Amino acid sequence: MNNLTKLLVITGALLLGACASHPEQKKVPWENYAAKKSVDVFNPDFSNFRIISNNQVVIWESPRNAYLVSVLGPCFFDDTAPVLGFTTKMGDMVSAATDSILYLHQRCPIQRIQKLDLKKLKTDGYLK
Repeated sequence: MNNLTKLLVITGALLLGACASHPEQKKVPWENYAAKKSVDVFNPDFSNFRIISNNQVVIWESPRNAYLVSVLGPCFFDDTAPVLGFTTKMGDMVSAATDSILYLHQRCPIQRIQKLDLKKLKTDGYLK
């Protein structure tokens, strides 16, 4: 076996081992933990976000507050952008009725904002 072949075999084995040592996380059914009614968010200070589909994002305001935000139509095709922006008509409030998310040069009208039950998500083992 030449050196290149040995290197490819070792690299492949390491990659397979890495995949096997990190079990796939179970998919979170976010909708099951979202309030039924859409809410407005006052003085938003969103610390981070997680894209969960092409039209939904979970936005964390703090370790105790998170929201499931749905937009009209597909918006989130590339989950590598580090920042979400918002257009707000009311200044210190984000509302599904009037506002949009800005993501990778797209303006995505917000359909609804639902508060997530983080305590139940933790109890059911989806969050630490």
